[in-house]
Amino acid sequence: MLNAEKARSTIQDVEDLQLRFGYGVKTLGAVFEAMAYGQSEHKDYVDAVYGVYDYLSSINSELSGVLETYYGSPRKPSEDGN
Repeated sequence: MLNAEKARSTIQDVEDLQLRFGYGVKTLGAVFEAMAYGQSEHKDYVDAVYGVYDYLSSINSELSGVLETYYGSPRKPSEDGN
């Protein structure tokens, strides 16, 4: 694959992941609203919080894979942890 094609494919993959990440953030916001203002006990939201965590975690893994494919190896964290 040519560099331009590889970059375009990577950008498309990242855009898709960003869109899905946004859905996860909105879902997390809805769970927060329900916990903060709903009638149920906080413990009743454990499954919802875990579901959002699992969803966002899977997106993070997919993003790592996209970047690994693009760069050819896993990214090393910088000294400041980012």
